[in-house]
Amino acid sequence: MTAEAESVSDLVVIGGGAAGMTAASRARRLRPDWRITVFERGDYVSFILCGLPYYVDDVVASHESLIVYTPEFFEKERRIEVRTGHEVGRIDHERRLLEVRDLRTGRVFTHGYGKLVVALGAEAVRPRLEGIDLGNIFVLRTIEDGRRIKAALQEGGLRHGVVIGAGYVGVEMAEALTEAGLETVLIEATASVLPGIGVEIGELVERELADNGVRLHKEEMAQRLEGGQRVEGVLASGGEYPADIVIVS
Repeated sequence: MTAEAESVSDLVVIGGGAAGMTAASRARRLRPDWRITVFERGDYVSFILCGLPYYVDDVVASHESLIVYTPEFFEKERRIEVRTGHEVGRIDHERRLLEVRDLRTGRVFTHGYGKLVVALGAEAVRPRLEGIDLGNIFVLRTIEDGRRIKAALQEGGLRHGVVIGAGYVGVEMAEALTEAGLETVLIEATASVLPGIGVEIGELVERELADNGVRLHKEEMAQRLEGGQRVEGVLASGGEYPADIVIVS
C-alpha cells in the first residue's frame, strides 16, 4: 500500500447494498459538510434482491426495473460519491488507508478515510462439491447473476434443470425454469420446502410446485455435479438427475 492517499473522504462505506447506502444516507443527514464515498465491487447499488427470480422468469421485463436508486441519484440528490466496479483489497487501520482496485481498468490506488463503515452484505454460498466449477452452474444473489442465468436460458437447447435448495430463491427459480420449458427437479436436504416457515405453508407450496410440474425430492443431498465443459447431471443421495443448468440456492 502506498504511503499517501490519492484522495481522502470523511466517511467511506464499503458495500453499496441496502445497509451501506442507508448508512451513507444517514451520515449525510447528520453531517451535511462531509465528503462521503461508497465503494461497490458490483455494477449496481440499491436494487430489489427478492425480485431477481421474477426478472429471470420475464415477469419483470428489465433488470433496470429492480433498481431503486442509481449512483447518479445519490451523487446528485445526496452528494454521495458512489464508485461502482471498485473493490477494496486492503485496509490499513493505523493510517486509515484503503487499497482500492478499479475492476474495469485494473488500476490500484489508495484512498484515505476519517470514518469507515464495512457493509459487505452476504454472498451466495457455492458448496464444495465435485464439479461445482462446471459451466451452467449458477447462484442468484446479484443482478449480474440474474443476467447470466437469463442469458443461458435464452441461448436455448436446455431441457433439464436442477435447483439445489428449496428456500425462497430455490422455489422461485424452480418455477422460473419450469416456465422456461425445462423439466425441473428441486432437491432439498430437509423434510420440507421453505424450512422454518411452517408445515402448513410448506405443504401448500409443495402442492403448487407439483401442479406446475416441478419434481421435488426432499431429504436428499447433492453429492456431485457431473459433466465435461458444462454440467450434464447431478448425483444426489436419492438418485441421479440430468441437468443442462443448475441453480445453487
